[in-house]
Amino acid sequence: MEYLVVIVAFLLGYWAVAAFLENKAPKDSVEGNWFRILGVEPDASADQIAAAYKAKISQYHPDKVAGMGAEIRAVAEAKSKEINTAYDYALRLRSAMRS
Repeated sequence: MEYLVVIVAFLLGYWAVAAFLENKAPKDSVEGNWFRILGVEPDASADQIAAAYKAKISQYHPDKVAGMGAEIRAVAEAKSKEINTAYDYALRLRSAMRS
């Protein structure tokens, strides 16, 4: 009986954590946070977005940290991908607003 309680508790705990993480994902998406990732206001101009992108990507570019180890390079690559995705989204958003 005790084993059954442990198994049920484990499964319920796993389900609760999975549900929490699933509900959290959309809030952390690039679509909702592109301006925070780039460090601009949501109503920033295309020039401001481009300048912020250049500053952020030069700060986190993986080539700048190539000699610092694999872990730091992996973090820089992930951050660079996030910055690129946010910039691409911002450009699509701005072009859609012009149409």
